[in-house]
Amino acid sequence: MIVDVHAHYIPKNFSDFMGDRFLPRVGFPVRAGIARHPVSDSQEDISGRFEVMDAAGVEKQVLSPHWPPYSPDEREGVRAVQMLNDGYAAHRYPERIASYVMLPLPHIDVALREMERGFEQLGCVGVNMNIICLNRSVAETEFEPIYEEMNRRGSILFVHPAGTGICSHFINDYRLRAAVGSRSKTRPLSCT
Repeated sequence: MIVDVHAHYIPKNFSDFMGDRFLPRVGFPVRAGIARHPVSDSQEDISGRFEVMDAAGVEKQVLSPHWPPYSPDEREGVRAVQMLNDGYAAHRYPERIASYVMLPLPHIDVALREMERGFEQLGCVGVNMNIICLNRSVAETEFEPIYEEMNRRGSILFVHPAGTGICSHFINDYRLRAAVGSRSKTRPLSCT
């Protein structure tokens, strides 16, 4: 079985909530330089997704957004990831589509609760984290409770690339950024 573990998906209610803070916007013209493959929860995009999958011989996709909607505002972050997680879990095609649970980082306590909800109520198959969270590496000790819980559960971690070289001088000083993450043309990122 061929499984695409890096498939992007944007529910319309999430896109409306995030507005221009999260591109591409569902229902708006796509700017040059942004991928034009089907990404929304419209029936047209779902049909288009299956056509692309079938043409490539992909039997299943595991969904995630282009980048996690990490927010310094805990309430906003929780609402955003719950829209994503609920949108993924409510999918009508479980034989073709699975999802990772998104976490409202950097807020560890609510992230642990959302991880539990994702696995136990929504049927998520793993956790998706960006290699950075609000310009900090996810290798920082503040994120250890997330990894401890994942280890306890024996869960999968999908680490999504970003154009930061994981905020590491060992990577960035030697210009190895592309080996660890990809440069984002649509949303420049930096490390502090």
